[in-house]
Amino acid sequence: MKKIILDWVYVIKNCSTENTYKVGWCKSIIESCLENKESKVIPFTSLSHKMFKYYWNQTVFFKLHQGSNPNKPPLFISYVIEKLEEFQLKYGR
Repeated sequence: MKKIILDWVYVIKNCSTENTYKVGWCKSIIESCLENKESKVIPFTSLSHKMFKYYWNQTVFFKLHQGSNPNKPPLFISYVIEKLEEFQLKYGR
């Protein structure tokens, strides 16, 4: 594995879990690099879809709560929850 990927893996394994969005960004970047090994540019749309996937799993599947204030979740989590509610209205629970 290339050194840069190993460096990112090190960051993910050793970073603070206080802010999970940082881990999500790192994982999204690594996943994008592995999918498009020849590309030197990662489109934001690719990263944003991956971030959404990670937070969807945390929020919907595992029901993990993010942030220190339950009345004011992080903006990205609020966005995922909003999209979940739209999905449920359209397709049911």
